[in-house]
Amino acid sequence: MRKEVMGILEGYHELLRKISFKVGDLVLVEAHSLSSNLAPKWVGPYKMSSFLTPVTLLLEDLQDHKRLI
Repeated sequence: MRKEVMGILEGYHELLRKISFKVGDLVLVEAHSLSSNLAPKWVGPYKMSSFLTPVTLLLEDLQDHKRLI
C-alpha cells in the first residue's frame, strides 16, 4: 500500500506548477470573507517590496503605499 500512496503523491507533485516571484511583481491576495458568496475572492493588486523569509513577503499597496505582510 505504501508504494501506491507514493505513486499517487509523485503524480500529484508533477501536476503542481512551479511559481517564482520577484521583487516588483504585482500580485493578488486571497480575500477571506465569511459574509457573502458575492464578496470578491481576491484583492489587490499589490507590489512585492521584499522577501522577509523565503515564504513571507512584504507587500505595498499601490494606491496609498501602505506596507503589509
